[in-house]
Amino acid sequence: FLIVCPDCDSVHARIIAQNILALLQTPKLHVKASIGVAQMEPDDTSELLLRRADIALYEAKNQGKNKVVIYKQQSQR
Repeated sequence: FLIVCPDCDSVHARIIAQNILALLQTPKLHVKASIGVAQMEPDDTSELLLRRADIALYEAKNQGKNKVVIYKQQSQR
């Protein structure tokens, strides 16, 4: 799933992502999630933004279930 949060910085995006994880952890759902967050930069294309979000997502998956990772430049290998 992709969630777009206009006028939202990475701090607020992390809060939103953590709230989503908390909602998914109810006993009735039994759902685990990994969430990658990327913030759009002034000269970004949609493809570049999605690529960075994907990098953060895979980093979250590598860290284990129920993780939120914010893309940082040093994350790129």
